[in-house]
Amino acid sequence: MTKQNIINNKQKTFYAMSTIVVGLLFSYFLFFGLTIFHTLERQRAENEIAKLEVEVSELEFSYLALKASINLDMARSLGFVDAPLAILAKEKKTDVVSLR
Repeated sequence: MTKQNIINNKQKTFYAMSTIVVGLLFSYFLFFGLTIFHTLERQRAENEIAKLEVEVSELEFSYLALKASINLDMARSLGFVDAPLAILAKEKKTDVVSLR
């Protein structure tokens, strides 16, 4: 091998190794940044969930309080009336058999 070929091989090796190192550094910082981003997103989501759980608890409490306050007198004062006895379904009795 000539001296020029050896220098060219060393340069190619150096450029290849440099490209690999730059690619690995880029990947490292990319994944590190994504990890931080996802961690912060998870914390934000957990805080939002905690706020919503408090709101749901308050709504459940007010629902139970309103449900406990409903009685027949209150319903009548709001305009509700007793439902008349209604027949919902009636069976028709026939002695006819047909094939269709």
